[in-house]
Amino acid sequence: MEIAERALVDIGVKMHALPQLHSKIVAIDGEQLCIGSYNWLSADRQGKYARHETSFFVGGQSEELRGHIAFRDCSYDLDEVSLNEASIERLLDWCGGDQEKLTKLAGLVCPFTTVEGGGAPLENPKKVKLSDHMTSLLDAVDDRASVVEAIFARTWPSGWSGSLADILEVRARALEELSEYPSAIVQEMVVEKLKEISRAVLRNRASEAEENNRQEQRFE
Repeated sequence: MEIAERALVDIGVKMHALPQLHSKIVAIDGEQLCIGSYNWLSADRQGKYARHETSFFVGGQSEELRGHIAFRDCSYDLDEVSLNEASIERLLDWCGGDQEKLTKLAGLVCPFTTVEGGGAPLENPKKVKLSDHMTSLLDAVDDRASVVEAIFARTWPSGWSGSLADILEVRARALEELSEYPSAIVQEMVVEKLKEISRAVLRNRASEAEENNRQEQRFE
């Protein structure tokens, strides 16, 4: 930090120390500014606090800026403002065929999209499918196993309301789309991942039933 401060002072920038400043600021080429309280590299983008903090772009939203921020950390998550808002063609071009970037991108884009309500984000949609971004990345990467792992990992929401078992079942049906993917490795992995999700659904069904019974007994 001291080196950066000295470099800025050397080019005529006036520095003012503001201890414990919560705001995050990025200025690019005097043309774009992003400022806000949002923790770009660690915030939960899907849970109940996803909308509790904000950041604003001045000078136009930049897909490049959004991409550079996301690639600094594997924590870009879903249905809020996300990389899925950028076209998959633009993102693939940004990766330039770099397999490391493509693989990392698969862990950043939203793997699921709703197929009801006109495609609008829903908290607990009854039907989802794999997003075009995720399926395109699966086609583009050499390490397809890593993409299946990324989808499987994101089958569990970081936050939810209602039945987790229901959510897992809905997402499992989307994952099942890959059971006929033209890759033996992908097909084998999907079979095993679906078994794991099925076991998780059974466990959560039992847990939810017990909780419902406890709730009912309280009001008897």
